[in-house]
Amino acid sequence: MTSYGRIRGLLVLVFLFSMFFVTAGSPEAQAQDVVVSQAIPDNAQQGTVNLNVTVKGKGFKKGAKAQWFVTGTTNPGGVTVNSTAFVSSTELTANITVAADAQSDMKFDIVVYSAGRTGKGIELFSVTPASHDVLVSGTYPDTMEQGNANINVAIKGQGFTEGATANFLVTGSTI
Repeated sequence: MTSYGRIRGLLVLVFLFSMFFVTAGSPEAQAQDVVVSQAIPDNAQQGTVNLNVTVKGKGFKKGAKAQWFVTGTTNPGGVTVNSTAFVSSTELTANITVAADAQSDMKFDIVVYSAGRTGKGIELFSVTPASHDVLVSGTYPDTMEQGNANINVAIKGQGFTEGATANFLVTGSTI
């Protein structure tokens, strides 16, 4: 092989290697990466059922699946993904259920699996404690005669917690 032939062969190799490295770092190659950037809404209460959460990012393809994990773990922490719907390459809709005993006051990562690639959004979602609304449905006894003191009254209803207290107000009379 002549010197010219060796140089020509070397130039072809240099060209091929340079094309490989330029293509690997090109926007077209990077567009294949899955990125998870936002959840709307970004929180839910314990006990929430069938909540649609918009997951924003890029690189999503049809058939993409989302999953929730307590940040830095593979523990779903009580958040179940019922379904994931593809909207576009930048948006998915995940329908989730948050268990009544889901880990609260913690951050969750959202992981999207799409076309053999994985993307993770860190600390994009949180679970808040369920509100415990108190509902009083009745008392026993439900009437008292004037002058009675120190009477035990049973209160019926829901949402009571240990250590709860009750105050009674007099209505319909003049004091």
